[in-house]
Amino acid sequence: MSQSDNIEINSSNAPNLSRNVEDNNDNEVEEISLSTLKDKKGNKVSITWDHFTKVTINREKKAKCMHCNAILEAKYTSGTTNLNRHVKSYFSKNQPKIQEALQGSLKVLKREDESCDIGFDSFDPNVLQSLITRMVVMDELPLKFVEYKGFREMMAHANPVVKPMSRNTLKNEILKLYYIENVKTLHMLEKNHGRVAITTDLWTTTNQKKEYMVVTTHFIDNSWKLHTQILRFIYVPSPHTAETLSNELVQCLLDWNVDRKLSSMTLDNCTTNDAMDGLKVIENGVGKIRESVSYWTQTPKRFESFELAARQLKINCKKSLKLDCPTRWNSTYAMLDVALMYKSVFSLLQQHESQYKSLPSDSEWDLAATMVEHLKSFYMLTEMFSGTKYPTANLFFPLICKMKMSINGWW
Repeated sequence: MSQSDNIEINSSNAPNLSRNVEDNNDNEVEEISLSTLKDKKGNKVSITWDHFTKVTINREKKAKCMHCNAILEAKYTSGTTNLNRHVKSYFSKNQPKIQEALQGSLKVLKREDESCDIGFDSFDPNVLQSLITRMVVMDELPLKFVEYKGFREMMAHANPVVKPMSRNTLKNEILKLYYIENVKTLHMLEKNHGRVAITTDLWTTTNQKKEYMVVTTHFIDNSWKLHTQILRFIYVPSPHTAETLSNELVQCLLDWNVDRKLSSMTLDNCTTNDAMDGLKVIENGVGKIRESVSYWTQTPKRFESFELAARQLKINCKKSLKLDCPTRWNSTYAMLDVALMYKSVFSLLQQHESQYKSLPSDSEWDLAATMVEHLKSFYMLTEMFSGTKYPTANLFFPLICKMKMSINGWW
């Protein structure tokens, strides 16, 4: 912004002007009343002089405009008519800039001589709307968030000119954002000369009992930077057979033009893919522990009773009970690992809770401890490969060797 574009609005010096321009919502300048005031001696002084500085040029009295530095006649006999006309003309021509300043925010402006000044940064409602949309998506907020009374009050206080955003508008903005990001990802995949790895994940909604599949691609770009992008979030219609899943997956790969760039494909470990068959052999041993964890985490009251019993036995409660997902072996490992810490707590509660009838036997606890010992190597290796910034060979190769030696020792 050049010096001539800088607009300073001093509400104490020109209260009538700033009020008239700010209250005008029809983009038209209202009549500006430049009345007179009285000085300490009782003499009438025009309020016009709040916008001018008295100067002497060639021994003649002049008036210098504080806003545009214009020099006007200021003879005692001529009055202030020409000065009034100049002030009205200036604010009429610069009203859009004034309104922009009133709707803007303060910003530190850096001059060429390295000095700084405070100025106005223009406000763009479209940018704010885009930021709100990204916030809702990134933080997984409900669409009605923008209609919450507290949010609207906060936005009205931050900037009164901001128009409230409805959930329908937010929905349309999210779709626009999706298409923009969709095109960006497509161009990124087209420019990438390397191959891509595909992973899938499936789950069923709790309320509607509908199954969905997410397809994610992982690839290293030409600058050796690892990328992870979600390609598709798919509703999978019944029946959920291997053929149905494969058809949906193939169509997704064709839509994104990555069907000929595949390096590997890792499918979700759900029952459709015949996963966790090895754990089914010892399902009876795991079943009672799963039922015990489910029982004591089913209600807040039971969970509080469990924690109270743990404190009585002086057991640290830093780790909470975790109920596993039967189709995910890593979640089963985490459940057993924590449950073994509270083995004595389950036994104590069985003596005081008559409805608790799924206490595991000693042999079942021993089986669970053996499973945790064997699954620990797989779990640590999986955690290492899940890192997005550090899956380097010097880190995961020793774990692979250790796991291979452990497997050989089981036989």
